[in-house]
Amino acid sequence: MFLKYKALAIAVILTIFSPAFGLAEDKKDSSEKIIAIVNQEPLTYRELIAALNPILKDAEQQGNKIGKQEIRRFKGEVREKLIDWELLIQESRKLGIVVKKSEVDSKIRMLKKQLVTREKFEEALKEMNISEIQLRNRIRRIIGVQLFIRKIITQEIQVSEKEIKDFYYDNPNMFKQPKQVRASHILIKVNADTKESKKNEARKKLEDIRARILKGEDFGLLAKKFSECPSGTKGGDLGYFSYSQMVKPFSDSAFELKPDKVSEIVETQYGYHLIKATGKKNKITLPFKEVKAKLHPIVKQKKDQEAIMLYMKKLKETAEIKRLPIPETDPF
Repeated sequence: MFLKYKALAIAVILTIFSPAFGLAEDKKDSSEKIIAIVNQEPLTYRELIAALNPILKDAEQQGNKIGKQEIRRFKGEVREKLIDWELLIQESRKLGIVVKKSEVDSKIRMLKKQLVTREKFEEALKEMNISEIQLRNRIRRIIGVQLFIRKIITQEIQVSEKEIKDFYYDNPNMFKQPKQVRASHILIKVNADTKESKKNEARKKLEDIRARILKGEDFGLLAKKFSECPSGTKGGDLGYFSYSQMVKPFSDSAFELKPDKVSEIVETQYGYHLIKATGKKNKITLPFKEVKAKLHPIVKQKKDQEAIMLYMKKLKETAEIKRLPIPETDPF
């Protein structure tokens, strides 16, 4: 599966297809290298690279080294998705699907709101090498494909009670809730660069706070007054969490504490903590009745995706598709 995509591109498309597949250049130069022909419509290497580059760049930023063989495989996978995308665009045109201007306007407003300022919106467009007019055209095509999918492929799909139950019992690991602890804490921040004298001051401050708690002062009130964690406004309450949700020293202490007991000073990468356990939950499997309402959209989405894949398979069987050699040139 592909890695994460650019924020703007993610917001543009809501279907199973990569955002970049809807963002290829509108005009195609006849001299460009053709990598596939779909019902007489050419797909170019430039379109493939426009879809592939965000994937590879994001992988690079995350420190994942992508070898030539993997890039070659990605190119093949992206081409197949481009073919899928082109076929769906062609089918939506055949159906005469009309996208209202107001729908496009709404998506543009949403993108601008997510990117906060006009400057950031324009920076995102520049990074993707598209204009706002081109973006509007592509959003229109994407919405058209979405409407087509809903009207032709997924509209009649229903989810039965039995299917929801089957999904629940077929995927037991999804509904296992690990042992959890509820705790509050008071944090005095220090880090690796903090001078030793400042660390000693921070530790002494927390020792004094702990002494006050042991003498009967309210943990929550002291957390509101002294904690340097945002949870301080809630009296230090962190809610319930599993062992893996916190850094190891913090979890080690929190999970060992008895309810209403206060820890010794715990040091983590964030600083010094006092932890108070306020509740515990044993490992359980969530009952069906508790998760039933949340399962309906999950099962519906699964059935939708299966239907789309089946539809695409049949569409490809009747389409005229010619795959041409993909250049080996570096996409960067």
